[in-house]
Amino acid sequence: MQLAQHKFGDFLQRKNIDFSARTYFVHAMSYMALGLFSSLLIGSILNTLGMKLGIPLFSETLWPIAKQMTGPAIGVAIAYALKAPPLVLFSATTAGAAGAALGGPVGAYIASVAATECGKLVANETKIDILLTPAVTVVVGVIVGTLVGPQVGALMTALGDLIMYATQLQPLLMGMIVAVLMGMALTL
Repeated sequence: MQLAQHKFGDFLQRKNIDFSARTYFVHAMSYMALGLFSSLLIGSILNTLGMKLGIPLFSETLWPIAKQMTGPAIGVAIAYALKAPPLVLFSATTAGAAGAALGGPVGAYIASVAATECGKLVANETKIDILLTPAVTVVVGVIVGTLVGPQVGALMTALGDLIMYATQLQPLLMGMIVAVLMGMALTL
C-alpha cells in the first residue's frame, strides 16, 4: 500500500501536479486574474474609450470579441500557471470557454483547473499523445463546465442580487455589506 502511494506521489511529481491550496487558490487564481484582465477588463476599458472618443473599432469590434475570449483567456492563463505542456495549454482554451459559457469567470476557473490537471496526467504517456492529450483536456473541461457551470452561475447571480439589494439600503450599511461580500469573494 505504501509503495503504491509512493509511486503515485512520484508520478504526480513527475507530472508537475501539486494538490495544494497555494497552487490553486494563490498561483492559479493570480493567473486567472491576468487572463481576465487581458480580455474582459482591457476590452471594457477600450470599449469605454471607443464610446467616448467615437472609435467604433474599439466599441463595435474589439469589445464583443474581448467578451467572447474571456473564458479561453482564463483557460490558457490557468494552464500556464499550472505549467501545462503545450497540448494541454492550447486545449485549455476550450475548457475555459465551456466553463465561462455556463458559469462565467468562476466556471472557467473550475473547468480549466480540472481539465489542465487531467490533461497533464495523460500528456506524453502514449504514442497517440497528439490525439489523447487534447481529447482528455477538452472533454474534461466541457464535462466539468457543463456540470458545475450552472450552479456556479446561479451562485454568482445570487451574490450579485444580494449586492444589488445592499446598494438599495442606507449608504453606511450598504458599504459594510458590499465590503464583507467582496472580501469573502476575493479571499475564499
